[in-house]
Amino acid sequence: MVARTCSVVALIAATVALAACSQESSRSTAKVDDDDPATVAQVAGTDLKTVTLSSRAEERLGIKTEQVREVSRAGMPGPVKAVPPAALIYDKNGIAWVYTAKQARTYVRAKVEVDTIEEGLVLLDLGPPPGTDVVIVGAAELLGVELGVGGG
Repeated sequence: MVARTCSVVALIAATVALAACSQESSRSTAKVDDDDPATVAQVAGTDLKTVTLSSRAEERLGIKTEQVREVSRAGMPGPVKAVPPAALIYDKNGIAWVYTAKQARTYVRAKVEVDTIEEGLVLLDLGPPPGTDVVIVGAAELLGVELGVGGG
């Protein structure tokens, strides 16, 4: 399991580095349009930032989401939160995150704690509530935009 997790982390890190090289970011809070593919704004009282994409940028990145769901787990009381493995991203310190869709074309990272990966799902000890939309395609690119990696 540890080797698999390390491989996933390495793959995600490489994806972030490569994808971010082709992404442009903007640090303004102005309205996003097709001339300004993304804006990044600080979330008050946190170290997090929202990433808002233009409709064209969102289309080019192919952003797709799925909802956090609750699943039953044998031998466990009550349901647990679950997301697809593609929703997970890791920061430079190895902390696991997902991008949540706050509103149309606006995303913010949410910290998660992974319990295990079973039957194609990541079971979470900590994460967004069930029903929250999380990014399953394009999360690495969002991280690159948020962190300003490789932008021009």
